[in-house]
Amino acid sequence: MTIADIEEIDKIMLTATDVAPLLGFDANSIRMQAREDPTLLGFPVVVAGTRVQIPKEGFLHYLRYGRTVIIQQSDELHYEGRGA
Repeated sequence: MTIADIEEIDKIMLTATDVAPLLGFDANSIRMQAREDPTLLGFPVVVAGTRVQIPKEGFLHYLRYGRTVIIQQSDELHYEGRGA
């Protein structure tokens, strides 16, 4: 299984079974991790009840570039003038 194989899958959402061979993990391990702490997987997942789905584009991004780190700054709002 290669990135090109994933690109050719005609679905927008993948399953753990779809991605497991490329990652070298058991599909059930991916499902369990998605339910317990999906942030540790490194790619986006959607968990609905017992179903785990993986957005294809997000997974491809992870394969190409690795884990995306989002840095969020807290901007305080400062009001000046009357009523402040």
